[in-house]
Amino acid sequence: MLISALWLLNAQAAICPPGDSDLDSVPNTYEDIDGNNDCDNDDSDGDGTPDYLDTDDDDDGIDTFLEGLGDDECLSGSDGIPNYLDDDSDGDGISDFDEGTGDDDGDFIPNWLDCTANGLSSDPDLDGLITLDENSLLLDPLNPDTDDDGILDSVEVGDVTAPVDTDGNGFIDALDDDNDGDGFSTREETGWECANGQPWTLQFDNNTFEWQPTCSNGTPILNPPRDTDGDTVADYLDDDDDGDGTPSGLEGDGDIDADGLLDWLDADDNDGPTGDIDEDGIVNQDDEDNDTPPVTDAGTTTTTTSEIEPPDTQTTPGGADIEIVDIEGSNGIDRCGCSTSSGPAALWVLSLFPLLLRRRRN
Repeated sequence: MLISALWLLNAQAAICPPGDSDLDSVPNTYEDIDGNNDCDNDDSDGDGTPDYLDTDDDDDGIDTFLEGLGDDECLSGSDGIPNYLDDDSDGDGISDFDEGTGDDDGDFIPNWLDCTANGLSSDPDLDGLITLDENSLLLDPLNPDTDDDGILDSVEVGDVTAPVDTDGNGFIDALDDDNDGDGFSTREETGWECANGQPWTLQFDNNTFEWQPTCSNGTPILNPPRDTDGDTVADYLDDDDDGDGTPSGLEGDGDIDADGLLDWLDADDNDGPTGDIDEDGIVNQDDEDNDTPPVTDAGTTTTTTSEIEPPDTQTTPGGADIEIVDIEGSNGIDRCGCSTSSGPAALWVLSLFPLLLRRRRN
């Protein structure tokens, strides 16, 4: 019985309780660092208190509740260590313990997250906008792309005294995830993609000192944002991406002509297999003559010469030709199939009637 009781106690101790035992905003499951479902053996700062019961997991003098799960490296963007376990959260070479929670330069960024000492005139996220301007525009001075659409805040803002609002919806582009308001997100309209569906993010290039869209495997995306119709306006700012005169939002993401191009990116929605390029009522894949539209005269479709068989010609004893045409009801053609035009041939036929009548009477 004693052995069974001890085993039961050990088994219970080896299970991470649900919830957030120390109320530090980090769930117990996150504080099970080695992932073995035993929260008691995870003590990041070695102070004898397991993380799930420790309100300062990295013992840097800043509560885990304040540090949270973010990863705010100023230059690299991320070092893979969440702030609550990172003793130098901003990666500026000065420990969080030494920097503390004050704000020495008055830029509203606590010292432990502030990469510079220039206050409101600094640009800690290196996006081209100083903290003062980002604060006034409600942007994040520690995030170079506040709305996470792949375009730098400074690019979307333009003139800080008159920040750009492309679609006029009341949200400046730097806070709008669909800049042109066409129903397709700015991130999608950049056209940036990675192999095998990898995600991409903006990462700081320490060689060029610029933010670069980069795939998760480290491959940079070098092409500019997509401009489908070549009008020098990137798709994410163009409400008619394919330049066909119909707004992208109205065209939608279908493929009406089945040519493999989404309608909002297809300049001709009628040239695919299920389109009708000559507008004759026959879809292209079933139409042998896609290039010839029907010819009409006063609303009536004309008959092409290929539909009329060549006439048969017979020679009369007087040397005149009579054309026998295999068609019904055309101009100048009687329904009997005989020519009704005047001329020697017609007169010769009429002259035979008296002779035929005389023979019948005899």
